[in-house]
Amino acid sequence: MPLGEITFTVNAPIASTWTLLSDMEKVAACTPNVESVRVIDGSKSEWTLKVKVGPLSRKIVLLNETVNSNPPTHAEFKGTGENILVLGQIDLKELSPETTEVMYKINSQASGSLKSIMENVIKSRLPSEMEEFKSRVKQRLEQK
Repeated sequence: MPLGEITFTVNAPIASTWTLLSDMEKVAACTPNVESVRVIDGSKSEWTLKVKVGPLSRKIVLLNETVNSNPPTHAEFKGTGENILVLGQIDLKELSPETTEVMYKINSQASGSLKSIMENVIKSRLPSEMEEFKSRVKQRLEQK
């Protein structure tokens, strides 16, 4: 069960950071491998991811749901798809009126006949994808 965790600081107020990270379309644009997102309602969205493994690529559809939210500091989400469960958490901490600490955790659990292969792929890619997420969030929030 691959677990990813990253903490970083953005030069943006906590309200702006929350606005970005609680908007499914905006946060999807910051998430690697997301091909499209369809918002269903205020707490649910459907994400289509394109994951490449060697010469093969596969589309994964996740139904994402915000399961706990305490604006502007905490949110938990769950994504479910065929043979995969993704649990995530975002915590924000105001360091100053113009600086916010972002703590992001994600836990992916695969099942089915390809469980070990999928978990190995996720585990090997998770660190670089967390860094890419961080970079995209910082870029969107710190644009002047």
